[in-house]
Amino acid sequence: MKAHNFFTEKEKTQIQECVRRVEAKTSGEIVPMVVERSADYTETRFITAILGALIGAGVWLLARPFSHPLWIILAEGLGFSVVLLLFKVSPGLLRFLIEGSVIENAVRHRSRLAFFDHGLFQTRDRTGILILISLLERRVQILADEGIHQKVPQSTWDELVQHLVTGIQHEEAANVLCKIIERCGQILAQHFPRRPDDRDELTDQVITN
Repeated sequence: MKAHNFFTEKEKTQIQECVRRVEAKTSGEIVPMVVERSADYTETRFITAILGALIGAGVWLLARPFSHPLWIILAEGLGFSVVLLLFKVSPGLLRFLIEGSVIENAVRHRSRLAFFDHGLFQTRDRTGILILISLLERRVQILADEGIHQKVPQSTWDELVQHLVTGIQHEEAANVLCKIIERCGQILAQHFPRRPDDRDELTDQVITN
């Protein structure tokens, strides 16, 4: 699924209004984001495609043990291409070939890049919160800037992540995301209530990439 299609237009509006409503009570900023994948995993694709080429050549040699070398090369090319095509048609296959720790690191790295790319580190009180959903990996990452992270235990973020993951699994992503945003807003309002001169520093829309 493409990131821009994960939420319907109605759900995007629902989430945007939720962010706007929550941020009216705090000086913090909450940015929800959906990405198609956190990394390209080029090495895994390439190694698996090479394995496909070897399998293609092996199958051909078993069927035609005295074939001309050109046919073996064609069989290798076919095996290589079939694997790459499978990854294109069914990107989720990558999840079964990549270690969990590699996926976790990729999502963590992607969230940090997004945090800086979209200016969450530039809020006045360092109170930006990024809620990132990475579709290929089926992972969620909540990243809070140092202003709020110092005041909230990691267990709180872990609990919110698990809540959102469960909501996505039950096809209630938009509603559960709004609940997560509201909870983040409560945390922000407790430690960073809205000031008279506060302004909306970041977008309220769901960012897709």
